[in-house]
Amino acid sequence: MGFLARRSKRRGLDLPVAPRPTCLALTTLLLCSCTPDLQNANWSAYLGDPGRRHYSELVQINRDNVRELEVAWIYDSGALVPGSRPVMYTSPLIIDGVLYGLSPRLVAFALDAATGDELWRYDPDAAGAAQRGLMWWQDDDRSRLFYTAGRELIALDPSTGRPVEDLARTAGSI
Repeated sequence: MGFLARRSKRRGLDLPVAPRPTCLALTTLLLCSCTPDLQNANWSAYLGDPGRRHYSELVQINRDNVRELEVAWIYDSGALVPGSRPVMYTSPLIIDGVLYGLSPRLVAFALDAATGDELWRYDPDAAGAAQRGLMWWQDDDRSRLFYTAGRELIALDPSTGRPVEDLARTAGSI
């Protein structure tokens, strides 16, 4: 029996039954169209975007020129705490040309992504505590950089690196 001859008898419908490869292709197309769009040069969430795709739509680097890449700058974020076993689940964020990261001692920092120059550092004095990465939040008027250091949720003003005091019980942490 061919594709057009197979019919669904459920609920009195007389519909063609699509072969599995067609269903898989349509499902994949549907899921891809639901994936959030990336902004051109921003890496605003852990692993790239809210969908955790590990993917950037930037096209300046390709198979033909990847061998020409050179180190532009190196940044030392700080040493590990002696004897500690830090758990790092983080990737840097890049927002509008600024790279935001965490050191092994949970010191947050901001760098000019083009030059590697340090813009600010914030030390919550929480070395050795576990953390789960940086998170970016923004509305029309302001933006915030969030991360955890042990049991504390820290909120920073990303333009200054200072704790956001109006958000928490204590200066910048909840």
